[in-house]
Amino acid sequence: MTRRILARDEYPRLVGTYLEPLIEALPLDADVIVVEDANGVIVGGWSAFPVTHLEGIFIAPEHQKTGRVARHLLAGMTEQLKARGIRRVVTAAITPDVEDLIRRIGGTPLQGAHFVVEI
Repeated sequence: MTRRILARDEYPRLVGTYLEPLIEALPLDADVIVVEDANGVIVGGWSAFPVTHLEGIFIAPEHQKTGRVARHLLAGMTEQLKARGIRRVVTAAITPDVEDLIRRIGGTPLQGAHFVVEI
């Protein structure tokens, strides 16, 4: 077995793996490490890439159902991210209302639970 960084032009080889949904989303500075068997078949893979993560949205309870605060936050954050040249973010939802909002603005669910790990 061998391991190596997969070249970007080889990303189509990730079809059928857990990395398939990320093929189009991986930024140019991503590292995709693969393990190949003696025949060159990918038998393992993992990706690492910098990402902007949105976290900690807060709307006071008395303003949660009106949508005004959410619209202002979404517009302000979108404006700020675009000004910084950020095209894609990762975020999470812990309530059905937030999950519904993320889906309505085009969010794509990721598989599994997400964690913070110290390296």
